[in-house]
Amino acid sequence: MKAKIFILILFLLPGFYQVFGQGMTLEPGAKVTVKDGGKISIDGTGKITIQSTAAGSGSLVIDANVSSSVSPAGGAVVEQYLTGTRWHQSSSPVPSETSGGVYLGDYLYRWNEPTTAWVNIVETDYPLTPMQGFFVDDYPSSETEVFTGSGVNGLNNGSIGPYALTRVNDDATSGFNLVGNPYPCSVDWMLSAGWTKTRITNEFWVYHDVDGTLVNGQYAYFHGSDPPDSLLGGRRFIPATQGFWVMVIHDPVLKSAGGSLTVNNAARVHGNAAFLKNSAAPTTNSLRIKAVKGNLVDEMVVKFVKEASAGEDEFDGHKFFGGSGLPQIYSELSGNNPLCINALPDVINHVTVPLSFKAGFNSGYTLLFNQIESFSSQVTIDLEDLKLNYTQDLRPNAVYNFDYSVNDDPNRFLLHFNDAAFSIQEAQNVQDVQIYSYQDNLYIKALNNLNMKGVVTVYNMIGAELFNSNLTSGILNKFQPGLADGYYLVKVVTDNSVYSQRVFLTR
Repeated sequence: MKAKIFILILFLLPGFYQVFGQGMTLEPGAKVTVKDGGKISIDGTGKITIQSTAAGSGSLVIDANVSSSVSPAGGAVVEQYLTGTRWHQSSSPVPSETSGGVYLGDYLYRWNEPTTAWVNIVETDYPLTPMQGFFVDDYPSSETEVFTGSGVNGLNNGSIGPYALTRVNDDATSGFNLVGNPYPCSVDWMLSAGWTKTRITNEFWVYHDVDGTLVNGQYAYFHGSDPPDSLLGGRRFIPATQGFWVMVIHDPVLKSAGGSLTVNNAARVHGNAAFLKNSAAPTTNSLRIKAVKGNLVDEMVVKFVKEASAGEDEFDGHKFFGGSGLPQIYSELSGNNPLCINALPDVINHVTVPLSFKAGFNSGYTLLFNQIESFSSQVTIDLEDLKLNYTQDLRPNAVYNFDYSVNDDPNRFLLHFNDAAFSIQEAQNVQDVQIYSYQDNLYIKALNNLNMKGVVTVYNMIGAELFNSNLTSGILNKFQPGLADGYYLVKVVTDNSVYSQRVFLTR
């Protein structure tokens, strides 16, 4: 008779377990862990079957002990349930399957990183190499696909890799490689003993098909920094048979240098929740921004981390653009380097962060700013709309509605952060007026929230006057003096006081 695993979790400790007859079946939701040298042997023609339905899948974890094993003499069958008319990222849990053996009649693609193009797999004998990711559409209806592995080594087990990854140049679209979880259980990206990540960033993306059109598809995102961060429901756990994207690090010197990824049993875990659920707790000084149009949402984070730098570093997250119908929110570094997480050093004095937006249609959109409470009450946060020449204080109003045209410059917004407590210590009377610059723009801000009247004058460093203008009404005044790159002295004279500040202007 066939042995079935009905219980939720079964831990097999050191010892030898022999299953007679037809084999062993893990029904959806069943979890079996083989640990500390435990062994399962299935004799004769018996095989292990791991089932999958819309409700979930069975899960088999074999720990990192070299003596732990599952040996089905009759091989292995691993099911994969796919929702019809939806695109999925997929990966094989067995060592020697082919495209025709699993996906005959389906749409199946692989990603060619050197040409940044999809390749349609029409061959029926194309190998589904362990750790290679694929894009598949189970058209037209939902179906349970079947991976079949032969003999006692019918399941991927132990160390898999190194799987070679490429990056052909330093363009922002380069370096993305589609890989996959090779085990019949989840893997945890945060378990460092389970991974060897060579020249890749500590982040991954999983495609989420919204409606089958690709136009509205988006990417759940996870960044394994300390503390970790996620967007659009990304989690640290990558389910069985799940494909995912990784990115080879950009090297300005070795532009075409590749990388590799290796995983072993120490990364294997039982997934205990739905994939699309946010598991990263909010962090201090972290602003979460959502771009919204109806039920279409994109998300990014601007956060301040003591160890981060103003340029690109390991705390930043790279933007993977979703479908053309989605609103897209991101922060653009110099050199066409879009970020979904822009990590900066601590907020001191004034920090301006570029915020970019684009969408596929002319329409009205909304920006929502969350976790403002994670900042000190002394930190002011303002959104500047460069197209409308309008600035909004986000503390009393964290929602910004605007009209968008596909012809708009994507680099439309600026976020201004200022730690008033630091500024008060920096210079006399600065509690009333803040003077700062961003690129070739000069800003004069009233920190006491009162409208200012007066004159602003800009001098070069030897005292020659180069620019002069009246302050207009309003809390924030913006000027564009049109001066060459360099340092300048700015003097603001109001009815009550005189303020001065050195700034750097650059075009």
